[in-house]
Amino acid sequence: SNVGVGLATSVIIVEDIPVETTYLENSAAGANMTIEFSPDGTNYLPFEPPSITHIRFQRTISLPAGSNGTITFRVIVD
Repeated sequence: SNVGVGLATSVIIVEDIPVETTYLENSAAGANMTIEFSPDGTNYLPFEPPSITHIRFQRTISLPAGSNGTITFRVIVD
């Protein structure tokens, strides 16, 4: 949510894949988001590598004040 009074620009959200879970292939989603994947939390790729530890969502358009968005991904408990 953008609780500020102006446009939120360059919005980036990084999510860790929880310990003892495995990312479910092709499950990351978010409207107006560029989604990248990391096997190590440092290097991000525009495709899903075999082992994913982090997902980065970067909003492609500004988020107006008072607006919100949703990102999702699924995991399987090991």
